[in-house]
Amino acid sequence: MLEHASGVIRPVTTATMKKASLLILLVLLAGGAYARERTSSCVVGVTGAEATVTVKGFRSGAACADLIASKKHDYYQRDTPPDGGVLCEIQAGQRRYIVRDRGAFMFVGRGLCSAIENDVKADRS
Repeated sequence: MLEHASGVIRPVTTATMKKASLLILLVLLAGGAYARERTSSCVVGVTGAEATVTVKGFRSGAACADLIASKKHDYYQRDTPPDGGVLCEIQAGQRRYIVRDRGAFMFVGRGLCSAIENDVKADRS
């Protein structure tokens, strides 16, 4: 039973319960999707090098797909965890780029850091 502002008590109907249940379900689904997107990540590697870029945060999968499609480097989707020392971490909006390189001189990794920093600066302009 619900009490209305006028003091009239009316029974809770099954239609009202269904609407409330649906609303709660929608809020839970939206919260789950938000949490999943916020914590998602992907890793791309560079063919012929020991460098990787990990992208974390919102739309990270799309960011990795954009890196691979950019053809700036010979990127590929990597299914194994990244390894090597972290050379740089770059925050770009709600995404974080983490570049690692295991190569002897880490030239590729350093180049990736510079390229990502330049892209982020260009996007802010």
